[in-house]
Amino acid sequence: MLLVKKYTGKSLSEYNFNHRNYLIYNRLQIVKYNPSPKNYFELGVAYAKSDTYGGKEAYKKAIALDSDFTDAYTNLAYICCLRGEWDEAIIYSKKALKLNPCNNFALGSLNLALRSKK
Repeated sequence: MLLVKKYTGKSLSEYNFNHRNYLIYNRLQIVKYNPSPKNYFELGVAYAKSDTYGGKEAYKKAIALDSDFTDAYTNLAYICCLRGEWDEAIIYSKKALKLNPCNNFALGSLNLALRSKK
């Protein structure tokens, strides 16, 4: 059975469609019963693996619960870069770098955002 991916007209095999949705569903259930920063972070990762630019809200929830969650800031900056949200990408990249100055991924997002914003 083939399913059509919303808004693209592209079809996905039932296995891939269900696997992607399962990752997100599974994480949503975990967050529902254990809303920890780590679990919200993993939900954001599940959204990212589903080929969407989602996960932004999940990373924000992780940060709300733990304001020193460097990886959440880093991934949030990256998603903002993918969406062309340069000002937000700069803010989140700088926060990640403040927490961990050796974070090359955050530095890359910051450089991309600064170059692209011009």
